[in-house]
Amino acid sequence: MNPPLQLPLLVVREVTTRYRMGGVDVDALKGISLTVQAGEFMALAGTSGSGKTTLLNLIGAIDTPSSGDILIDGIPLRLLRPDELARFRCKKLGFIFQTFNLIPTLSTLENVEYPLLLLGMSKRQRRKMASEALEQVGLGKKLLNKPSELSGGQRQRVAIARAMAKKPRLILADEPTANLDRKTAIEILDLMQKLNKELQTTFVFSTHDHMILQRAERTFFLADGEHSEAPLTFATSEMKRCA
Repeated sequence: MNPPLQLPLLVVREVTTRYRMGGVDVDALKGISLTVQAGEFMALAGTSGSGKTTLLNLIGAIDTPSSGDILIDGIPLRLLRPDELARFRCKKLGFIFQTFNLIPTLSTLENVEYPLLLLGMSKRQRRKMASEALEQVGLGKKLLNKPSELSGGQRQRVAIARAMAKKPRLILADEPTANLDRKTAIEILDLMQKLNKELQTTFVFSTHDHMILQRAERTFFLADGEHSEAPLTFATSEMKRCA
């Protein structure tokens, strides 16, 4: 017998996003289609205004497309009620932001625990999962520190631990290296690649950082809200790297 076919983790099908600005309809995305398999480490790339963050927000169910479908694990997001969508997002997806988005009054451990609290887990279970996630990112000795007591790289590690703690199917990272120096950015990318390989967690990045693009297994380029071929600047970089 042939093994059963594995469904793609993510399917974006003819997605368009339209908004009104100055009395004129503007298409931020124009009929975008994309398929992502489980375990991928991929990037959405493009210049500012290309639509990459808009697409990431749609995949993350933060925004709703004007038309088209987005399916995660075969489930069309448009069919979910708001309460179902919120729980689905909390359970299945992890988010990493360039500004870290940590709660300043909470400790490192409490920041990582917070999404688990929303899932209704017991305090004991939350503490165990959050502590394990912080150990994985090398912050096992910083559990009680507040974000203000951490470096930028350490704060991003906390954000990664928060995204990883609930063991999501998909992690969405919006310009995760934008506010980091080069050395710290390399360390963060090393960490995310390690987690991707060891835990088979799928990563989708929104970025124009060449360091991320060089490590991505696949890059989906956007320009003016449409899928495009790799710009010459990116293509040249790739040729140099492969030479």
